[in-house]
Amino acid sequence: MSELRSQKMAKLVERLRKQRAITSSDEELLRDTIRTLETDVSLQKRRVHSRIAAAGQWHSEQQSLHQEIARLQDEVADLQQQVEKRSLQVRQMAAELKHKDAAVQDLEHGLEEAEVVARETTSQYVTFAKADFFPVSAASPDPVHQDPFAFLAAVIEAAHDSIVVMTHSFTNVLLAEALAAAAKRGVQVRVLYDSAWLHGVLQTASDSVARSEWQRVYRRWKNNPVQHFGQRGRRTTSHITARHMPFHHNVVVVDEMVMLTGTWPFAVEQNLELDSSFVVLTGTDRLQNPCIASTLALFERFWETKIPSSQPLEMTTVRLPRLSRSTTRMTA
Repeated sequence: MSELRSQKMAKLVERLRKQRAITSSDEELLRDTIRTLETDVSLQKRRVHSRIAAAGQWHSEQQSLHQEIARLQDEVADLQQQVEKRSLQVRQMAAELKHKDAAVQDLEHGLEEAEVVARETTSQYVTFAKADFFPVSAASPDPVHQDPFAFLAAVIEAAHDSIVVMTHSFTNVLLAEALAAAAKRGVQVRVLYDSAWLHGVLQTASDSVARSEWQRVYRRWKNNPVQHFGQRGRRTTSHITARHMPFHHNVVVVDEMVMLTGTWPFAVEQNLELDSSFVVLTGTDRLQNPCIASTLALFERFWETKIPSSQPLEMTTVRLPRLSRSTTRMTA
């Protein structure tokens, strides 16, 4: 490359000499000028190559940017579709919420009306309903707490029309006598007890305590119009089985106005030996107290499926005729 350049330079110098005479200094100046021009040309070439490379890199970056722009446009389109779907869901949820708000308002309105009715009903029942709680304890200074049967006997003696009793078992002779006395003076007395309990009592030995207690109760009722029957409750038979569902109510209702209930087993002998309590509900008129009314309705439902009670075999004494001495001698 440099040799070719030197040859061209030599030809140029020779041509200039033919045109006019030049000195060595002019020749040296001309050579310096040419070298400067070559340097400038080389620098320009490098700049051009650099710009060409930069242009190629920019072109590749431009293509990458176009691809990135296309990808972003696709993502924007997807996001717009998602936004449209979400907007539709939001509108649907808003419609559902509006419908639910209307339903909630209806429920609130219904609850307000129910509260008004409940307050009116409560205020109505409170005027005629009264409840007293009596814990049964022999150590209590209150005589009613020491012997609640005296209170129950007084309520039974004050009965005018009806007495209903629901209990699991019945062995209290004093209560049997009080019910018999009420029935004798014209009060309708009806008693329901567990038929499985009575079946078990009648299966025991004739000299057992349970059987003797029931015999004493039965003797008080057999000559008085006390209606007493068994009740199997939710059992299919009157016998105790593996699926035994005992008739375990504990209620006395007098004249449809006074009800005694609780854990105190009033119909069982030796009932004061247990730690228990009872509640007395009263009303100012018949069936006005909702608790008493529902209890009587339950009793009537049980009374429709009552079971006749078996008569216990009472102990009897057979008196044999006394044999005379002559008869004895003839036998001998």
